[in-house]
Amino acid sequence: MNNFILGRAYIHIDGELIPTEKDAKLNLGGISREAVVGNEVLGFKEEYNAAELECKVPQRSEEDIIERARSMTNVDITFEGDNGVRYMVSQAFCTNTPEISSNGEGTTLIFSGNAAEKTA
Repeated sequence: MNNFILGRAYIHIDGELIPTEKDAKLNLGGISREAVVGNEVLGFKEEYNAAELECKVPQRSEEDIIERARSMTNVDITFEGDNGVRYMVSQAFCTNTPEISSNGEGTTLIFSGNAAEKTA
């Protein structure tokens, strides 16, 4: 049994490793179920949900990832954990308008795409 707990994630966009701060998050997407209730639980209904990846990138002067992210569409994003877990979100696109500030914090980027698929 491997008990190596995920601690860091590496984000690749179309194969390029991008610099990210700690705490990247990946919602795998796929099918979610909701109970259908009448006088009892009658069953459930399903809905397809897009995957969502959120990461924070540093605001360094030599990096152009923030500017490039604004126009990213149809990219493949890989979420690779330091424990070996690896997921890919295909046909992803940036959903937010990146915000920069002078407080020293990074800029949050949010991507959405097809349900994440586990890769080797």
